[in-house]
This record gives sequence, structure tokens and C-alpha cells, in this order.
Amino acid sequence: MDDLDRSAELRQLAHDVRNALNGVAVNLEVARGRAERGCDITQVAPFLETAAQQLEAATRLHKRYTDVAAGIAAA
Repeated sequence: MDDLDRSAELRQLAHDVRNALNGVAVNLEVARGRAERGCDITQVAPFLETAAQQLEAATRLHKRYTDVAAGIAAA
């Protein structure tokens, strides 16, 4: 993989990390809002689960990002 391909991959990974983190933020905000209104936990739990899944995805994407960046630095 050449530097242009790696650079494009880094841009895509950065975009994907931002999307995943936005998913965390949105779902936590919905859960917080519902919790403040006193909703039952069954109405909050799905948003917390989705936030957790999005955080796991962001973590995996960040790992891939650092691996690609390290490859560029080593080249």
C-alpha cells in the first residue's frame, strides 16, 4: 500500500471514528433526557446499549487508525 492509499485510508478512518463517537453522544443524550424525565429503565437501556456498541466500534477504528499511521511513520 502506498502513502496515497494510506492517507486516504486514514481520512476514511478518521471520518468513521467521528461518526461512531457522534453515535455515542447522540444515544447518551437521548438516554440522559429520558432518565431526567423519569422514564423506565427499559426505555433508556437500548440507547445505552447502542452507545456502548458505538464506543467499541470507535475503539476498534482508532486502533486501525494508529496501525496505519504507524506504517506511514515507519516507511
